[in-house]
Amino acid sequence: MDDLNSTVDFGGVGTEAASAAEARAAQQHFEDNIERVAEFFAKNDQSDKQSNDSDPDEKETCWICLDGSEDEHALVAPCKCPRKAHAKCLARWQLQSAGSKEETHCRFCNHELPNWRAALTPQVKSSKSPLVVTVCSNGQEHDICVDNQNENGVDNFSEHIRNLFGIQTNVQLKFTFYCTEPTTGDLITLEGAGAYNAAMHCASVSASKRGGKKPAAKYAHGRTNSSLAALGGEPVTRPQGHARSRSMGSASDHSSASGDIASHPGAAMDHRLRSELDRLPDDDDDLDGSHDDLRFDLPSGQMSADDIYSQMPLKRRLRALGKRMMRSLRLSSPMP
Repeated sequence: MDDLNSTVDFGGVGTEAASAAEARAAQQHFEDNIERVAEFFAKNDQSDKQSNDSDPDEKETCWICLDGSEDEHALVAPCKCPRKAHAKCLARWQLQSAGSKEETHCRFCNHELPNWRAALTPQVKSSKSPLVVTVCSNGQEHDICVDNQNENGVDNFSEHIRNLFGIQTNVQLKFTFYCTEPTTGDLITLEGAGAYNAAMHCASVSASKRGGKKPAAKYAHGRTNSSLAALGGEPVTRPQGHARSRSMGSASDHSSASGDIASHPGAAMDHRLRSELDRLPDDDDDLDGSHDDLRFDLPSGQMSADDIYSQMPLKRRLRALGKRMMRSLRLSSPMP
């Protein structure tokens, strides 16, 4: 019976000697065939690779835009990743990531990438003259010159902003730049102070392209064609190599060799608002600082009407003007 059990497969049921023999036989069978299994998979991988290489319909594409290689737009391998990309597509990707590690290194293999400026603006030199920057915050506007050749540009710029608006050093400045992409003219958004140099480069290239020529004014609803920057949402900075006039809902560009800034289209309305606000009584409830949407404090006896006006949001100005007009209307209208 023992001999019979040793030669018949009972599905794991049998004597201990038979089970041990089956285990040794299975292990030996696996060791004898493991090399054959490895050779089988290696041959299949090689045949698949050859079939892909010989397939005329299989074309290598850019992993960013998914277009193929052309004479003017050849695919390049800038890093260790197997997928290739167009040089300009990769440069735009880096520009969109300005201020982060992805601007200089591949996000996948962490390999160092080439400078995006050489691929995106190879034949355009940035302007060496200072850029005129208009900074707006809560109704205040300041025109400052920015030296884009200065290595400490972002530090000097931040310090200048703090001095202009009286921002304390313990308050963190958050920058958001809206820049014109040098090759396509599309509006892109760059986040963080680390994107300062990239934003200034784009603005400088745009200024160099315009030169001394003065094109007709162009209006683009909802967008602008020059670099912009915002501080925390309300203050707005516009690096410019040309003049700029901006109105609600539209923007217009004016280029000039001198680089002076065009007047604000709403200056006349702002003057009327200022006049109406100055004529408000001192005890007007719009100026007591008790409303939630009033974003500043009014120390008694320390702020003039101009200071109050400059820090008052536009919504509050319009409300004050409306109350003043309604008050004047009630006084001028005879009672029935």
